[in-house]
Amino acid sequence: MTKMHKLLVLIHKGNTLRLALSYLAIIMVLSASFSVIFYQTSSTGLHLQFTSTPTSEPRRVLILDSAQPLQTGHDEALDSINSQLQRSIHDIRKQLLQRLIMINAGVLATGVLFSFYLARKTLAPIEAAMEAQSRFSSDASHELRTPITALRVRNEVALYNPDLKLDDAKTIMQDSIDQAIKLEQISEGLLRLSQNGQMLTKAPVTIEAVTNEAVRQLQEMAQAKDITIHQVMPNITVIADLQSLAQVLTILIDNAVKYSPKNSTIYIEGESEGRYALLRIRDHGPGIGSADLPHIFDRFYRADYARTKHGKHGYGLGLAIAQKLIEQNDGKITVTSVVGQGSTFTVRLPLAS
Repeated sequence: MTKMHKLLVLIHKGNTLRLALSYLAIIMVLSASFSVIFYQTSSTGLHLQFTSTPTSEPRRVLILDSAQPLQTGHDEALDSINSQLQRSIHDIRKQLLQRLIMINAGVLATGVLFSFYLARKTLAPIEAAMEAQSRFSSDASHELRTPITALRVRNEVALYNPDLKLDDAKTIMQDSIDQAIKLEQISEGLLRLSQNGQMLTKAPVTIEAVTNEAVRQLQEMAQAKDITIHQVMPNITVIADLQSLAQVLTILIDNAVKYSPKNSTIYIEGESEGRYALLRIRDHGPGIGSADLPHIFDRFYRADYARTKHGKHGYGLGLAIAQKLIEQNDGKITVTSVVGQGSTFTVRLPLAS
């Protein structure tokens, strides 16, 4: 375990403990306050109940002198009854206090577990966001460092080469341009991911027209691999931003062409389902492993098959951009895949009323 990982674990435990103690303190303050109020109210009620019990006034006999002993005996009986009542009130208060203490002890024991549970539920999304931000910064730095390093090294070598020929210089310049284009594409992708969607203009859009335009742009790439794009697209109109939807379809069809084998077919199908339109893009590529599927829309993520079998086609930003654009259009994008058989990306958008 690295020092950084140990530090993150300690911070994680410290934050959880502090937040759990805060929750526990709130729970115990509420419980103790309720117990005090309940005890005082109950004690006052008991006192009023016993002291307000009507007692018959002693009869005063004035004719005989023997009335005085009778009066005295009656007072002693009343004093005895009052003493018993006071002891009963004291015992009831004692039992009530003991029960309240036991209840608060139970609340404390339960509150400890509940507080830690609440602390974890509260911190989980925050920690996930921080981890995603840290991973994004690390991945972005790595992706940007590679073309920058290549650009710097090749130009330094050319600069200090006294025997550099014109053809070699042109090759180096072309490589430099390619690396600059790569940096530009990464920067544009990051910029799209940082946009919050306020510039989108949603209006009725015909899926068929947008799909045809995306296919037209990628037709030459597909023909180079003898790939056929088969469309089954009914007349469906959705509410979306035209430009962003076209970009999403271009990304998905481009990926399908890149990872499909030669002489294969890509199927683009559309249908309506309730209040939504479904657009499926299905290929017969290598598929995506179950371990990669949960991360396929993460920024800079490239599944193993893309790296080991087909090389680096892109920078791991396309699907992340597509997902964000679809979400900004109140839609959803999902993927199903079987290794060795291909993948199906499904776009779900609200239908135009």
